[in-house]
Amino acid sequence: REGSPYVDGQGQEWKDNAVRFATLSHAAAEIAAGRAGLDWAPQLLHLNDWPVAMAAAYVRWDRTAVPTLLTIHNLAYQGLFPYALAPVLGVPAEHLDELHFHGQMSFLQGGITNATRLNTVSLRYA
Repeated sequence: REGSPYVDGQGQEWKDNAVRFATLSHAAAEIAAGRAGLDWAPQLLHLNDWPVAMAAAYVRWDRTAVPTLLTIHNLAYQGLFPYALAPVLGVPAEHLDELHFHGQMSFLQGGITNATRLNTVSLRYA
């Protein structure tokens, strides 16, 4: 596809961003839970920004013992999506409030709420 992982050639967000990045986050959570068929398991899941922030939520909701560290590079990028997508993305209704940001679901908010620890790119960023 012409464009970047986030937007098309005209600068418009890809319509499948929510599903693609939720799938990436689910994959990370499955690896952390030891369900990926690998002969390896992480001691820590280090997540960077909204595209994988939901992995922290999926790990916590699944009660996986692997800690998560979310590094925030830019709060301006939230990964905002409509609540109607929650069932498709595997977001249980009882956890929707953890993603709430100005009337939408925020993948970054889901990560901030559920990560074991948070990190920023500089001491003064937070």
